[in-house]
Amino acid sequence: MVSVSESRDLIAALIGDSGRVTLDWKVPSEELPKAAVKTLLNLAAIGLETLVRGGTLEVGAELNGGASEIVIRAEGPRIAFDENIGHALDGSLPPGELSSRTAPAAMIRGAGRQHRRRGSMAPRRRCAGVGRGLAAGLRGRERRPRWTN
Repeated sequence: MVSVSESRDLIAALIGDSGRVTLDWKVPSEELPKAAVKTLLNLAAIGLETLVRGGTLEVGAELNGGASEIVIRAEGPRIAFDENIGHALDGSLPPGELSSRTAPAAMIRGAGRQHRRRGSMAPRRRCAGVGRGLAAGLRGRERRPRWTN
């Protein structure tokens, strides 16, 4: 288990003081497993990159029955989701096409495969959607985690 306060500070530093993007931090736990924190940071980086005209980056995570549940939502007037990031998440991006923009998605996919081999991760889920919001860790349905209203 590692502290999530440094993760919050890092995401806030990436957002900066421009006022274009606001961070809505909804992580009630003070600590999460190290793998969950890495995944949270990579998903937050992907979500932040989609907010080309500003908006809100909602970051949430909780432990539920020993499993980490992470939700990242990017909402703004215009969301731009790079198709190659989606391909890196689903494993269809050729290794030669990896870039600094697709690396976080490739790392998330690699971590998921590693944890599934060890039996410590639930089956892979696809992103619920891209458009006005990006939610990771959901499967084809809108689900508000317990920590939201």
